[in-house]
Amino acid sequence: MLTIDGVVTEVGDRILVKDQDNGTQNGIYTVSEGEWFRAADARTARTLQKGTTVRTQLGTVNASRMFIFATDEPVIGTDDIAVTFDATDHSSFVTLTGAQTLTDKTLTSPTINGGTIASATLTLKQGTAPTPTAEGDIQWDTDDNRIVVGDGAAQAVFAKGPATTVDNTVPRFDGTKGATQTSGVTIDDSDKATASGGFYVGSTRVGGAPDAVMEDQKSSGTDGGAFTSGAWRARDLNTEVRDASAIVSIAANQFTPTVAGWVEWSAPASNVGIHQTRFYNVTDSTVAGTGTVERCSGAGDTSTRSFGGAAVVAGKAYRVEHQCVTTQASGFGLAGSYGTEVYTRVNFWRTT
Repeated sequence: MLTIDGVVTEVGDRILVKDQDNGTQNGIYTVSEGEWFRAADARTARTLQKGTTVRTQLGTVNASRMFIFATDEPVIGTDDIAVTFDATDHSSFVTLTGAQTLTDKTLTSPTINGGTIASATLTLKQGTAPTPTAEGDIQWDTDDNRIVVGDGAAQAVFAKGPATTVDNTVPRFDGTKGATQTSGVTIDDSDKATASGGFYVGSTRVGGAPDAVMEDQKSSGTDGGAFTSGAWRARDLNTEVRDASAIVSIAANQFTPTVAGWVEWSAPASNVGIHQTRFYNVTDSTVAGTGTVERCSGAGDTSTRSFGGAAVVAGKAYRVEHQCVTTQASGFGLAGSYGTEVYTRVNFWRTT
């Protein structure tokens, strides 16, 4: 093996090569028994760019010296690589080897210059609700698992985002604690937003499928029922078509929501002349809303639907009621015999 600057080299040693007649050969090499090769971390323009420093450890002349690469983005093997001696007095800098532990200490002088801290464990000052104000004072908030840094007058807060397995999920912010909670809102790459709880303006739901759908369903070929004039008649309501969150229940042709919301209903009538629906609050014996006035001829098997909408209160029982001018045996709707017959329908959107 070669002897360089008074030191017998060994396989694997890292050698700073400088002052070559061919300046393109300057750099950092790894000693081997055959041809030497540039060190893996010093063989590109980026790793040997201008300003990169290297400290030698051994050598008769150059032990414990600092050298600086001075060529801006050299093309390795083509450009001369200038290496200059850094004559700066480094006596005020700290050089540490081995494991170092600083507990409840503030390291302000001497200056830490360059180098890398590897496999270090840094434990911050901790408190249940720290409020450091000194510039740069870093503390760990054990209550909310966040870093709080003093900025000279108040605090800057750094918190990790919530864990989520759903791509493009929008986090929820918890006051000054930052984005600490997951949500059911996502925005995809085409900026299309979806929300599992629906979209609201104030307490009013905007768009989206209803949270619950209820219907009067009868077997194929079965008419809706007799419609007797002269009074409000309760419409059948017997099937929950949709209720993913279990927020409504049906009993005795009445539906009861567990949360406040908005309903839109419709019900058909056939051959009864003028007819109209309403949404009746059975619990309080009040009318929650009235439907449209419609007309269907008293002959010719004509049918029309009355539509309406109303706000409903959690815990109250409601039903759809219908009144007409002319009594008909099949006035609640004529069957089509093409499959399940659907007559009255109620759509419910929660608003809380």
